[in-house]
Amino acid sequence: MTPSQEEALVSAPQDVLDSLDAIEVPVDLSAIGEEGGTIEVDIPLPEGVEAVQPETIEVEVEVGEGGTATFSNIPINIENVPEGRTVQWESPADGAVNVSVEGTADSVDGLNAGDISLSADWQEGGSTEAGAAKTLTLQASGPDNIEVSPDSSEVTLSTVENNEESGGGAEESENPNDAETEPETPEGEPSDPASPEEPQSEPSPEHRRKKKIQWKNLRKNPILQKNRMTAPME
Repeated sequence: MTPSQEEALVSAPQDVLDSLDAIEVPVDLSAIGEEGGTIEVDIPLPEGVEAVQPETIEVEVEVGEGGTATFSNIPINIENVPEGRTVQWESPADGAVNVSVEGTADSVDGLNAGDISLSADWQEGGSTEAGAAKTLTLQASGPDNIEVSPDSSEVTLSTVENNEESGGGAEESENPNDAETEPETPEGEPSDPASPEEPQSEPSPEHRRKKKIQWKNLRKNPILQKNRMTAPME
């Protein structure tokens, strides 16, 4: 599918704009014949949005021969794991799943496992203490015009503190003779002065970045990106 434009001008309160990354546009393909064609679709207003321009777009649909493929053991990336913790997998036990992909024959040809991304967000549903199991939603993505379907839609895992995973530090020696002694400083010779602490630089202020959202899974749901430069409507 090819939309007539890929950007939308959104008018809404600032808090709504901050939380809005894209607008999902449903496309009814039942009106498209076997040879494809162009259809006009309405742009829906997400909750809290007062207006969006354009209100409609044209989408050109190309119909081609379908293709499918299966990839095994695609690793899952867990985002936002708390610092100092390590992921412990429960399901899947090895942190990888099989996926099926579907799209046009041209899109599927040449596709490899590196083109597929699987991830889950540890922050989903709030924070969890180390050692407690948590079930997360599995997110799958791939190239445009490709639908990615993992064998499972959820993953279960927990986290452990890094020092627990390594078994802690080495045990202290019970024999006092085994303890290392510091060499004595001969009289008259000053001990080495402590090195002055280096001044730590202040972290630079975090700047807000802008990102450009591309069409995703255009085969089914075109997505319009918002323009964050739009001022809220009065």
